[in-house]
Order: sequence, then structure tokens, then C-alpha cells
Amino acid sequence: MRGIYIDIADEVLGERMGFKITHKGYSWKRAQLMVQKNNADAFITTPTIERKTYTLVSTVPVLRFDMALFTHSKCMATLNLDKVKTIEDLNKFRTINYFGNGWAKQNLAGMAAIDWVPTMEDALNLLSRNQYDVYVGAPQTVRYYIKTLGLQDRIIELPNVLDTIYHHLCIGKNSPFKDILPEFDQKLKAFRDSGKLLKIYEQYQ
Repeated sequence: MRGIYIDIADEVLGERMGFKITHKGYSWKRAQLMVQKNNADAFITTPTIERKTYTLVSTVPVLRFDMALFTHSKCMATLNLDKVKTIEDLNKFRTINYFGNGWAKQNLAGMAAIDWVPTMEDALNLLSRNQYDVYVGAPQTVRYYIKTLGLQDRIIELPNVLDTIYHHLCIGKNSPFKDILPEFDQKLKAFRDSGKLLKIYEQYQ
């Protein structure tokens, strides 16, 4: 397991707060269910209304994300995706996203031409084969997976920003660690102010 969230959690919760951290990877839907059922302590994501019913949320955001468009390199010249400014503008395109993506579920679920797959990797692979027109996601995460999957020559990022979201540490209400959030906020802010958070961020560009 590696990535931006893992590096931040290891630094703030591990090094600065002294906790022993265990990272486990599951499908996103299963991961959320594990926290809900108290089989895991926390995740870092957007604190939706549903997630707030079973988690307590940090005040200081871990990361900010601008939701951008990604398309197949062959589509750029023919689809005029650069003119997309709102979520409603996506209705004319074949869109792909993955189950468990809270932002996509809340904002894209009503679209006529959208399909859902289990993971982000599945969505990007389908997009890379030109089976869909567009994927909407956070560039910090999507760039990393594009690089890991070796799809740099097939998928391009557009400058369009459809939304801005903030990801927070969400700890299960039944977790024994539910009371650490005030200290986490303090340590995270100090970490961000030191400039070290930006350095982690830049490693995944």
C-alpha cells in the first residue's frame, strides 16, 4: 500500500501522534462498510451526509481536490470536451466512473449515459481503450493511477474544473480512536504550514 493518504497518515498519525498505523486496501464500497461496522477505524474521503451518520470528521481537510475531466487522447479533437463547464454539459457524452465514489454517486448518478465499474483502475483502462468519452476525478489521484497503469499516452487531462471538494479524516463513531480528532487537526495544520505536505503532494504529480 502506498500513496498520498498513506504518506500523510504515516507522518501525522504515526510520526507526530505516535500511533501504529495499518493500511489495508479493499474495494471502496467494502472499505466504507468496514468502518461503518467497526471492523476498521477510519478512512480519508469526502464527508458526505451518509458518511457522517457513522463517522466523526476532522475539521482541517487533509487535501483539496478540483474535479477535472479526463479523456482518451483520440477524443480531444472530436468531442469538444474543452467546452464542458458544468455537470449538465456531460449528458451528451459516454461517462465512466466507479462504485463507491461518493462525489460521482451524488453528482453523476442521474446521467443517462454513465456506466459504473468496481475500481478506478477499471474505469481508466476502459477509458484508455476509447470505450468511453470521459472520466471525472481528482487529478492528484487520477494522475498517479494513469502513471502506475502506464496510460500516459492514451489518457489526457483537461483544464476544466467542475467542482472543488475537500477530503477529511473520518473516524468511525464506535472506534476507540474517535477522540483524537482535535489533536489530529492541530498536528495536520502544523504539518501543512511547515511545507512538508506540499512536498508529499508533489511526489505524485
